[in-house]
Amino acid sequence: MNEMEKTERTVDTVTLEINTLHRQAQQMMLGYVIEIGRRLVEVKGMLPYGSWGTYLAQRTPYSQSTANNFMKIFQEYGDENLSLFEEGTKSQTFGKLSYTQALALLALPADEREAFSRENQVENMSSRQLQEAIKERNQAREEAERLKNAARDLEEAKASLAHAERSRAKMEEDMRLLNQRLEDMNQEAAQKDEELRALRDKPVEVAVMEADPAQLEQARQEGLEQARKEAAEQLEKSKAALKKAKEKEKAAREQLQQLQETADRAIAMAEEAKKEAAAAGNREVATFQALFDQAQALVNKMGAIRRSVDQETAGKLSRAMLALAEAIQKEAGEK
Repeated sequence: MNEMEKTERTVDTVTLEINTLHRQAQQMMLGYVIEIGRRLVEVKGMLPYGSWGTYLAQRTPYSQSTANNFMKIFQEYGDENLSLFEEGTKSQTFGKLSYTQALALLALPADEREAFSRENQVENMSSRQLQEAIKERNQAREEAERLKNAARDLEEAKASLAHAERSRAKMEEDMRLLNQRLEDMNQEAAQKDEELRALRDKPVEVAVMEADPAQLEQARQEGLEQARKEAAEQLEKSKAALKKAKEKEKAAREQLQQLQETADRAIAMAEEAKKEAAAAGNREVATFQALFDQAQALVNKMGAIRRSVDQETAGKLSRAMLALAEAIQKEAGEK
């Protein structure tokens, strides 16, 4: 062979071959694990109840946890009708995985594994990178669910707030009517006093007429006193209810102010983390960045809703947003 026809071998060339063979070996390992799992499932069905652990210890090289993993791999990835020599995985995507990658993906729902593997190019990830990606995906899903629940609670709180506004307006109207009633009664009493004085000053011709003014005054005083008492009691009740509503309004306003400050701090910290991740070009937090943008938009919408409503009792509104801010702070503090 001529020297010019020889292929020059370099460190990079040999390293590429090593890594290629390593990936092929890993994929073959997954195929063998599926076949071992298939047979473990089969033999377990043949054994008497309670003898599985003894069988594994005495007749196989596997611990019970390893055997369980192999069987789970077969049940989740293997094809009941295909053997190892016929491409034994359910899809070509799974056929590219190593055993450890396939095991890590069991943390995801079965109907999401294949799409997740394709979108994230799982076959090129280390086991640690894959575990981190799954963890971030699960955390993002949980945060999205929390945001969804918080938005629902805000809608409910908005409805409660509207009801509270209507209740306070009705109480204020009732107090206005009661005050008007007392004023009318006082005017009526003054008019009756004037009529009584005129009646006393009027000359009378018969003795029987002298008793009429006294009886009239007594009846008038009794009726007026009873009416005044009832109106005053009702007015005091309305004042107490209105005072309680105003106290709740003040407490809600303080809670909302605290919530706004907490949310502003959380948004600022998350924005800073997002900028740092973008500067580092970290592909693994790309999903986090997209979800953060959605979360920030939702927080802004929540703030707009809060600022658009009246300063009334908003207990549920405050609790929902405070719970959201606390959840974000808790997640941001975890390592």
